[in-house]
Amino acid sequence: MKSRIAAKLFFGVALAFSTTLAWAQAGTVCTEDANGCVVDLLHGLFPGFEVTAASDGESGFEPFGAGFDTSDGIQFGPGFGGAGEIFTFIGQPGWVQIVDPSNPTAQTWVLPANLTGIGCGSENEPTCEPLGQWVVLAAGTAWQSQLIGTYLILDSDGVTVSDTIILDNNGPGGQPEVLFTSDPGPIPEPATLALLGIGLAGLALRRRR
Repeated sequence: MKSRIAAKLFFGVALAFSTTLAWAQAGTVCTEDANGCVVDLLHGLFPGFEVTAASDGESGFEPFGAGFDTSDGIQFGPGFGGAGEIFTFIGQPGWVQIVDPSNPTAQTWVLPANLTGIGCGSENEPTCEPLGQWVVLAAGTAWQSQLIGTYLILDSDGVTVSDTIILDNNGPGGQPEVLFTSDPGPIPEPATLALLGIGLAGLALRRRR
């Protein structure tokens, strides 16, 4: 009961912020440099409920303390678990769930840079990068409409898309999900992005009445 009340209050605050902070939008959220990119899709506005995406710059990279070289990663802040929103991985083999020593109660997954064990080589060739997909299976949950959309991480040239992260409510049974794909190609046209559901970045999951 307490977690439900906390979630409702939290999402109320999120909606209030989203009406004034129009700059917090889906779209390009980060451009990689030599050290890669680590970015909270919610722009750090709501501590504890971060959705942090990470993408390497083709060098040693382990932003979540995996203990081995990684190419991509995603972390859901500890607030999600506290409110009952547990993310379940249903993507392709290769992604590994870890415990981040600096944020042990967060839900964290990484894609190792060396995927020779599943035939994808090292440093993840673009033709063989497993899809990351997570879904919240708890009844009565959904992403806020303001948060649904497509988030892009660009290569260092500022043009080529390195990674695409999509938040929607199209998971199994209409449940909220997160899709993480790597090296998808050129930036989609604005009309295409609109069809994919770009919206203001509000906050996170809300409980349906």
